[in-house]
Amino acid sequence: MLTLTWNFRTIRGHLAIRKLLDVRLAATGLSTFHLLKDATRGPAVVTPFPDLLFIRFCFDFQTTQGKGTAVAFLVPTPDGDWKAWSLLTYLGGLKARLGASHRS
Repeated sequence: MLTLTWNFRTIRGHLAIRKLLDVRLAATGLSTFHLLKDATRGPAVVTPFPDLLFIRFCFDFQTTQGKGTAVAFLVPTPDGDWKAWSLLTYLGGLKARLGASHRS
């Protein structure tokens, strides 16, 4: 999640995700979420194979460092709930260049 850490990371499990958010959410100023609804990035049910189904949606957001876009994929669980399979973020439109001392 480059938006929160400036490093590529894979984070698995509720506790690990919560820990990252507790440490980085206030520092990044993540806010102003807006669901994208255009033909390319709007919410969609995707079935690339007969036994694979997921929901894909994209959204814009802002941080203290700039504006970003994210794409999320949700998959069904055996008990009928949905869980996040992946969340990819892109931070563009940077407000200022950061030095190495500002990176986490």
